[in-house]
Amino acid sequence: MYKSKNYFFRINSDPKIGLGHLARCLILAKYLKKNCYFIIDKSNENYFKNLKINLISIYKNEKYKDELSDAIKVEKIIKKFENVCLIADDYRIGIKWHKYFRKKNIKILVIDDLLNRRFETDIYLNFRLDSTKEFKEKLTKLINKDSVKLIGPEYCIFDNKLKKREDKSFNIMINFGNSFDFGDTTEQIIKIYKIVYKKIKKLKFYISVGNGSTNYSNLIDYSNKNKNFKIIYKKFGISSYLSKMDLFVGSASTSIYEMSFLKTPSIFVICNKTQDYKISEMEKLGHYFLINLAEFKNKNFLKFLNGYLNNFNSIKDLFLNRELNIDNIGAQRVCKEIKKI
Repeated sequence: MYKSKNYFFRINSDPKIGLGHLARCLILAKYLKKNCYFIIDKSNENYFKNLKINLISIYKNEKYKDELSDAIKVEKIIKKFENVCLIADDYRIGIKWHKYFRKKNIKILVIDDLLNRRFETDIYLNFRLDSTKEFKEKLTKLINKDSVKLIGPEYCIFDNKLKKREDKSFNIMINFGNSFDFGDTTEQIIKIYKIVYKKIKKLKFYISVGNGSTNYSNLIDYSNKNKNFKIIYKKFGISSYLSKMDLFVGSASTSIYEMSFLKTPSIFVICNKTQDYKISEMEKLGHYFLINLAEFKNKNFLKFLNGYLNNFNSIKDLFLNRELNIDNIGAQRVCKEIKKI
């Protein structure tokens, strides 16, 4: 008799890491439909409170130490279940953790963006677009040969509710992720708003403030005085907002693929060292503007933005010539592969 699989997601719940790991695992869980459990470090983070998921925290009065000790703690949880599949979306976890469970014949899927450590898995998932020789050599060198490799944007995980929606206003979003420090960026954001408002009267200007964000009180004060300047305050899951954006300015993360799917003109900002995207690869997705955070904060960005808006329709047409098209069923493709192992 066939026994249903039990899926255990191991994710890092540190708010400094961001919510991307949790978000994509929740999407996979939706398609796997049942017997899904989320193993995290601690459950005292605010963004877990309203989520209806099976949550298991393994560190009460201690912190993550290393791969092996973490694997032992995870094993104590999963040994009560049969037909287990582990799904790890945690940069701290590598080959030692993988081998610990594979020796016990437990199936493992790893979700990764960095390709900066060794892996031994049943399935390796990395939806990054990178056609360079270096990337291909890393895939061969760092991942076990018998692993099923799901590589590229066709396996991109985002909400299938993400669909382009028309709106009477011109909508702009600034989104630097879950844990951004707005301290020395607030003044620049307000200047950007003023420039855009002079050109576009039917404007709605959104700033996303995540659960781990800091120094955003001045933005909230400004929003209270300007009705078109809107704060998306610590909301988990913002597909309904993304779907109606006319221009996106923000972190070079999963939004690269979301905005490509929506055909939304974007200016991407590299906010940390893990976001080492190549503009030549992004152009294949219809994106032509990639800057670093220092450039965003510079006064010259205001001049650039003014020119960008003057040529907005021409920039929007660039999507017609993109090399790759993305759909919103990558998660279903991944789950189909998971169910095979």
